[in-house]
Amino acid sequence: MALFIARHGQTDWNASGRYQARTDVPINATGQKQAALLRDLFAGQKLQFQSAHCSPLSRARETASIMLSDSSTPLLIEQDLLEMDLGEWEGRYAEDLIAEFGDDYHSWRNDGYIKAVPGGESMLDVIERVKATVHALAERAKDADILIVAHQATNMGIKAALSGDTQPETLRWYRQSNDEVDVWDSVENRFLDRLSVKFEPDTP
Repeated sequence: MALFIARHGQTDWNASGRYQARTDVPINATGQKQAALLRDLFAGQKLQFQSAHCSPLSRARETASIMLSDSSTPLLIEQDLLEMDLGEWEGRYAEDLIAEFGDDYHSWRNDGYIKAVPGGESMLDVIERVKATVHALAERAKDADILIVAHQATNMGIKAALSGDTQPETLRWYRQSNDEVDVWDSVENRFLDRLSVKFEPDTP
């Protein structure tokens, strides 16, 4: 049995390279399709989740609801699974941050958000925030499959909390695309697999 750690489907802000953090941006048509294809992937593998847990932000809630639309799995909202607070950088475009901060931006990203941006959280803050909830879910996942739907930085913090590894290269590897689900073996406490549907929208 395992924890299935999913990132929410794509939003318009994801597609444009804009940091949304705590801003409540909904998933777009591509995100809805990604979630539906992951639902079908779960069905094809005959996965039955005992419970599902998601961030209160609408992009995570809608993704989880679509993933569970053919099942009776209860969906529970977990405040601890909110995305990382990006303070003064929230709502800004990555290209603008690169132009303004240069190497400091690249170091922040390449180091796995270990240092906080002005007015925001660090990855260590996220790990501390999620660890009690995540360890409780991991304990339950020793006996039944559990689904988590959250966010890029939050999911990085979840896996870091489970592994105890906060090395930059590990945190970078923990990043996920909007159509990916990481499978964590709760018995052996290790990464097991990465599921993906690799959906790309049609272009004219």
